[in-house]
Amino acid sequence: MSRCPLQPLNKAGNNWLINSTSGLTSPTPSANDGKHVACKAPPDSGSEYYNYKGFYSIILIGVVSSDYNFIWEDVSGKGSLSDVHIYNNGELKAGLVTF
Repeated sequence: MSRCPLQPLNKAGNNWLINSTSGLTSPTPSANDGKHVACKAPPDSGSEYYNYKGFYSIILIGVVSSDYNFIWEDVSGKGSLSDVHIYNNGELKAGLVTF
């Protein structure tokens, strides 16, 4: 089991947001979902990574296109946060609002 990241990981979907704002053709988002990925609690993290399901986790949220390719993902959420909290405070919402 890996340790929870202490900083956000790079997001592969940044090109999708850049392309859509520049007017270039971009994939159509077809589905999004979040998943708790189990991990060991980082030292001195308290309950930040402890989720309502009863284990320590990070949250993976992804958006896929109609041809099953990831066009955006975020794996920086601490397990105690909800999908909605991550969406409301993340770059995906900002990118969709300016679309």
